[in-house]
Amino acid sequence: MKHIIKPFKNDFTDILFDMVKSTVKQMYGTLYPDNAIDYILSYNTPEHILNDSKEGYTVMCFKDNILTGSGCLLGTNIRRLFVLPEYHRIGIGTAIVNHLEQKAIENNCKSVDLYAMPHSIDFYKKNGYVELELCNYVVDDYNSVDYIKMEKIIDFF
Repeated sequence: MKHIIKPFKNDFTDILFDMVKSTVKQMYGTLYPDNAIDYILSYNTPEHILNDSKEGYTVMCFKDNILTGSGCLLGTNIRRLFVLPEYHRIGIGTAIVNHLEQKAIENNCKSVDLYAMPHSIDFYKKNGYVELELCNYVVDDYNSVDYIKMEKIIDFF
């Protein structure tokens, strides 16, 4: 069955948060210490999911009735793009990005931007994004989280 992208509904907040939490722990658990994981999760709480969906546009991707991915467009910023690791490399992330970019075009945006974790850089580059700057969040005296601000021009006319 093909993946299906649907607009977010508030009833799915807890399911979406569980998917995000699972993805963060699987993808970042070996890369970062627990307090860095806690920081990443603190940015992706159910409250943040709800607030961003009210102010922006959040989508969920389903494959065989399983929530496999999500993404949000808030202004020109794509955020909270997650795909369960077992569903990587089958086009779900690209489909979500394309969907959000189309929404940005409908909203008359000239470009979209995002903050990517280092291991996601190649994925975004393949989707037309360019690196703008390296950013760093200091978690504590010994740990930090690197991420890269990226942008894609979507107004071609």
